[in-house]
Amino acid sequence: MKSNAIELGDTLLPTFEGKVGDSIYMLPFLRDDISNIPDKYKDLVQKIMGFIPYFIGKAYLTVDQKLINKPGKRHRRGGLHVDGNYVQGGWGGDSGGWLNGISGIMNTPQEHQEMYLTEGMGTILASDYPACQVWSGEFNGEPSHGGNCDHLRDELADKETYILTPNKLYWLTHGCVHESMPIEEVVKRTLIRVTLPIK
Repeated sequence: MKSNAIELGDTLLPTFEGKVGDSIYMLPFLRDDISNIPDKYKDLVQKIMGFIPYFIGKAYLTVDQKLINKPGKRHRRGGLHVDGNYVQGGWGGDSGGWLNGISGIMNTPQEHQEMYLTEGMGTILASDYPACQVWSGEFNGEPSHGGNCDHLRDELADKETYILTPNKLYWLTHGCVHESMPIEEVVKRTLIRVTLPIK
C-alpha cells in the first residue's frame, strides 16, 4: 500500500464566523458543475478542480468547522487510518461514521475491498490549523475495518512523516496513512476535503 500526500499549493480558507461553524458532509458535485456548492466555497472548489484531471462520476465536498475548547481534544478522527474510497452508505451515514473513535457500520467484504483495497483517486485536503500528521512510503500491511491502520504502527519507524502545513492544499492518495493530532489550545479550525471518485 502506497501512502503519500502531495502539496499542491497555497489556499485561503473561508473564515469561521460566529459560535458554530459550517458543517457540510459529503455534498456530491460534478467536476464541471458545482452549481450546488454554497457560494462561499465555490472559488475554492474551482481552484481544487484545476489540479484534477478528468474523472468520471461525482466528487464530494466536506466542510468541517469546529471550536476546539478543551486541551488535548482532536478535531477529526484519531488513530492511524486511511480514508480510502467513498462508497455510498459505507462510511456510516451523516455522522461521519469514524470521527473521534465513533465506530462506523460493518462493511461487507466487497465494500471493504472497494473502499480500502482498491486504488482510487484519493482526496484533496486543507485546513487552517496544523493538526494532521501523515506518513509517506510503502506499507506491507493493509487497512482493516473502517480503514484502521493502528496495527501498522510498527512500520512507521522507517517512513517519512510530517504535519500538514496550514492553508495549503494536499492531494492524499487513497492509501495515505494519517491521523488527527490532539490540539492543545483553544482554536476555531476549518477543514476542507474533496473526496474524489475511484477513477
